[in-house]
Amino acid sequence: EPPPPGWVVSSTPMAEGWFVTVYDAGNDVVKEIRPRLGGVMEVNEADRNAFRDQVVMDNEQLRLARYPVPQTSVLRGGVGRLRQRKASALSSERLYSYEALEQRGDPAVLVTAQTQFDEQFERARRQFPRMLFDHKPHGALYDARGHLVVWVDPTTPVDPETVEAIKAQRLAAGLDHVEPLPFFANQPTAPAPPA
Repeated sequence: EPPPPGWVVSSTPMAEGWFVTVYDAGNDVVKEIRPRLGGVMEVNEADRNAFRDQVVMDNEQLRLARYPVPQTSVLRGGVGRLRQRKASALSSERLYSYEALEQRGDPAVLVTAQTQFDEQFERARRQFPRMLFDHKPHGALYDARGHLVVWVDPTTPVDPETVEAIKAQRLAAGLDHVEPLPFFANQPTAPAPPA
């Protein structure tokens, strides 16, 4: 779908992962499939668009099945670009990354977050067995009590064998560590809630 009139996408990434670079766009984010997955595996334009289309289709199926996944659509006018509703536009309460909850150091909150994420993941995996899910609680946002509110990054565009190949290439290139970055917050990751 075309962007709305007057819509502006930041030129500075707000986050970058193995598969996507994320840009702020007001109430939305723009995710762009990277031309080098994991910084090491070249991906041609046709494959980047195919990966994007798969992510959009999977996210929309999950959203229509009532999983807390933001609306996601193909964004015309660039290679491998998609538009996703920002998590903050879906919830009136303050949202926290998994990292922020870890900083709080409250075991009960972390158990709640991990349990809710695992339950959501397993239920989705049973319901949609052909989808490639990303089992990472960092791909969701939570309330201060650890309840999963928005699952912003439920699937991955590549199969497990490709992920392993990327890991091996990264290791060979001396890139054996990826900094975890929060995705899709409406601002930098919120500080840890008070204990």
